Amino acid sequence: MNDAIEIELMEEILNKGNELQFKALGGSMYPLIRSGDIITVKPIKIGDVTVGDIIFYKNKNKYFVHRLIKIVNDKSTFITRGDFLPQYDDPIDSSQILGKVVAVKRGNKTKNYNTYWMRKFNSLIILIYPLFYPVLTFIYKVLTAIFKIKRVFKL
Repeated sequence: MNDAIEIELMEEILNKGNELQFKALGGSMYPLIRSGDIITVKPIKIGDVTVGDIIFYKNKNKYFVHRLIKIVNDKSTFITRGDFLPQYDDPIDSSQILGKVVAVKRGNKTKNYNTYWMRKFNSLIILIYPLFYPVLTFIYKVLTAIFKIKRVFKL
């Protein structure tokens, strides 16, 4: 399916007030969202989006699910970043935001991201965000080394 057509269909579903589900691709939001997880997005009004939310947006006929890091210029410019990426994304404007991630399903378990405590958790992540990428990278490297050692020594 053509990416532009796919985005149009997704936008139409959300513009009609319906939730949208699709499979996550890539690892930019690891560990909260992993490739293969089923993401549920609901349409939102720009006034309802807050820093820390995980938003679904389009940019250059591609779509992204990244965390909203900063809102500038009276809610006209938004800065996002994937949790597992070292750099911020290009700024986007409100017309590019398609919805907000409200749930992520991995296997038989669904995590609701639209609860009071998950919103607090997302706000906490923003407070520690400058450390988030380096810490995740370190943990990932340690776990990778452990698995290599186990494989080599057949533990």
